[in-house]
Amino acid sequence: MDKTLPHSMRLGAVGLVLTLAACVPDDGSLLVSARDYMAKQEFRAAAIQLKNVVQKKPALAEAHFLLSRALLETGDLDGADLELRRAIDLKYSPTETGLVRSRLLLARRDYAQVVKDFGDHLPAEPAAAAEQEAMLATAHAMLGERDEATAAVDKALAAQSGNATAIVMKARLEAASGDADAALRRLQALLAQAPNDVDALYLQGDIQLYAKADPAAAVASYRQALAARKDLPDIHARLITHYLAGQDVDAAQKQLAAMKSALPDHPQTRLCEAQIAFYRGDYAQARDLVQPLLRAQPDHVKGLQLAGAAELQLGGLERAESLLGRAVRLAPGDGDGRRLLAEVLLRKRQPAGALAAVRPLIDGGRPTPAVLSVAAQANVAMGNVAVAQAQFERAAQLRPQDPHLKAAAILAGAARGGADGEAASIALDRIAAADPGTSVNLEAISAHLARKDFDGAAKAIAALARKQPDSPLAPTLQGRLLLSRNDEAGARKSFDAALAKAPGYLPAADGLAALDVRQHRPEAAIERYQALLKQDPRNVQALVSLADLRRRTGAKPDEIAKLFGDAVASNPVDESARLAQVDFLVEAGNPAGALAAAQAGAAAVPTSIDLWYRVGTAQLSLGNREEAIGSFSKIVDLRPDRALGYIGLASAHFALQDLDTAARDARRALEREPDSIAAARLTASLAVRRQRPQDALVVARQMQAARPGDAYGYVAEGEVELAAKHWDAAAAAFRKALDKPEPSHAAARLHTTLLQARRRAEADKFAASWAGAHPQDAMFSMYLGDAAAAQGDLAGAEAHYLAALRAQPDSSAVLNNLAWVMMRENKPGALAYAERAVKADPGQAAFQDTLAMVLSHERQHARAIDIQKTVVARLPGVPKYRLDLARIYVQAGDKAGAKAELDRLAKLGNEFPGHDEVAALAASLGKF
Repeated sequence: MDKTLPHSMRLGAVGLVLTLAACVPDDGSLLVSARDYMAKQEFRAAAIQLKNVVQKKPALAEAHFLLSRALLETGDLDGADLELRRAIDLKYSPTETGLVRSRLLLARRDYAQVVKDFGDHLPAEPAAAAEQEAMLATAHAMLGERDEATAAVDKALAAQSGNATAIVMKARLEAASGDADAALRRLQALLAQAPNDVDALYLQGDIQLYAKADPAAAVASYRQALAARKDLPDIHARLITHYLAGQDVDAAQKQLAAMKSALPDHPQTRLCEAQIAFYRGDYAQARDLVQPLLRAQPDHVKGLQLAGAAELQLGGLERAESLLGRAVRLAPGDGDGRRLLAEVLLRKRQPAGALAAVRPLIDGGRPTPAVLSVAAQANVAMGNVAVAQAQFERAAQLRPQDPHLKAAAILAGAARGGADGEAASIALDRIAAADPGTSVNLEAISAHLARKDFDGAAKAIAALARKQPDSPLAPTLQGRLLLSRNDEAGARKSFDAALAKAPGYLPAADGLAALDVRQHRPEAAIERYQALLKQDPRNVQALVSLADLRRRTGAKPDEIAKLFGDAVASNPVDESARLAQVDFLVEAGNPAGALAAAQAGAAAVPTSIDLWYRVGTAQLSLGNREEAIGSFSKIVDLRPDRALGYIGLASAHFALQDLDTAARDARRALEREPDSIAAARLTASLAVRRQRPQDALVVARQMQAARPGDAYGYVAEGEVELAAKHWDAAAAAFRKALDKPEPSHAAARLHTTLLQARRRAEADKFAASWAGAHPQDAMFSMYLGDAAAAQGDLAGAEAHYLAALRAQPDSSAVLNNLAWVMMRENKPGALAYAERAVKADPGQAAFQDTLAMVLSHERQHARAIDIQKTVVARLPGVPKYRLDLARIYVQAGDKAGAKAELDRLAKLGNEFPGHDEVAALAASLGKF
């Protein structure tokens, strides 16, 4: 069959092809069309055209360059970077690619890189030089380098007086220095020439809103910018923030809908959605919504700030500090990040660190009322009451109707002590009632709880519930309050009510699980978390909570490890899951596994100082001291303002017996965080080790001056004097600590001091007096029991442990110790106490070890062996448990079982403190 077409049909086909070809734009017309779209600021349409061009002509440098610009404008930073690199590889204009790269780095908030790459390399052409200098000014400003920013913008205007980017930046600097009128005049002159300059309109709106307190004018400016170009994420976000500040949630939601229409996939859209969730008090949802953004852009400053604020509200202070610290490092000139970080540090009782965080904002000359409030609270905590009062007055003048400032001032007054506490609570209740928001309600609840005014707290929680009837927060708080008052039935009812409002609300589920465990129903708690995970298998916090519960209930290590592994796999950058996994492996006696997990975590979250600290401590535990120094140095590089890295370095240098360097590191830690108890104790102890007790006393007295209401400084002084055998001085310091509200272990240390001074009668008299006056001080009774047991006074130990048990009837530690003593006394009842201890805390290996020993003592060897073998399997790296297993085998007459365990222990040699007993038991095997 002839498959060729007839001549007439071939001509028709050719004509059809030519007609179709005429309907398809050629590459040149596509490029022209893309330029037209870009001129009209329709960048998404331009990007579509340009993608077609580069697909057909991948070597066309201009198309890649224009596509890079279009993608940058639409927020696709990775795509913009890729296309820009292709344009550079194809030798497109270095001047134009350099300008776009500067904009890209600014969009990524990589301000330091802008300064590094372009600070000394400016284009020759005046307009391009002006544009580059203007962007350098922006980078310097965001790095907090105001003088450099001013110099750069002045150079830009000298190169091209009409450069719009430079004019807007100049106005921004004028506004930041307090001359809002000059800034507005400059912007209005620019807008007269270019009425749709969106950057000028955006800044004009900000100045009208924040400096001139004219929200109507500001909204008009923002809306004019959006009318010119609807896909401006920052202006949508600014409007949403403004509406939320005015408590107009409906307007915020409408603006979010407009934003989603214009920018459905933009990271800022997700951020705004999270912001609205945060405003509504759903902090967990806000945190979850912002996570995809942070996975895609780990250095997104506003995302880090919102995630940190959510963690702050949820009580995750360590995670909040990590997120906000990172935000401040990325944008040190951003006031929101510094203020939020300061609030976290205040919650962590680190007022000096909080003040350091906001000091650049205070010194800058125009701190906001919120910043002044945080600084004032820090100053109150540090005893600088006069400074704090002045800051509160200044804040109140700036915003006299702000209920939050009133609340902060009241709380600061209460912090000074005395009868102010009750008045503060009453005043906070009044402010909360008048304020439509909820933050003052939470402050009022905290104030009542701090005073142990449970009735007042209940009323404050009820007020919060009336404001947020659909939120699970209030019933969850009520449940916790009732649980603290031992009303388990009421607590369960409240937690159930919270879950009825939000079935996946983890804090309420945690409360119910805690109740289940408290009522000896761990299976119910486990089922509760499993039900949550059935609904959301990747719920990281639920996985971590379940893993921790399984650990405490004695599950097999492999099962627990899998749960932690699943949590990490669900969100590899979740720092809290990584830390929990490492801590579990450390507790399980698996230092090598802990090191591997910590290193994997640090690789996934390289800015986490807590993970790097875990890496360093794991390296130290394995004897890798030089490597540990490297890990701790990484912390110092990341956060030179924090004590943690220097504390790690001091520990590593101490392990190397380099006491002088260790002492230097400890001093640096204390300089960074004068509030740090850990840094102060380390500094003092190293001074004592270096035979410099006077230096240690200086540190102790500094602690006393910084925290006059705390016992820490006096206990530290007592320890120094005790080490020097200055008995009277040590006793005097410990007695001063006893006068503080929370004396910690000062009573035990005073008793030890008197005993070491050979003042037994005085020690006995003090012990009887303190125990009689403080029958609920279980810690002191436990100390006396331990001391009596160590001296062989088993009857005395039993009496003291029973006193501790009266104070804490469900204390697993007390039950365990009591069981051990009664076993040694050959008294009945030891087994019942041991079983109660394990039931109270089934995951504690030490308690299972005691139970096994008691069972063996009562000749229940088979059960004892089963339990102890489980303990050894869980913690194979703890030789003490293997030795106890060998003892049980010996008692049971199982020579082969005992020999197998003793042979393994013998390989440890003299490094194992129980080596002599191992040898003695091995020798005894030949006797039966």
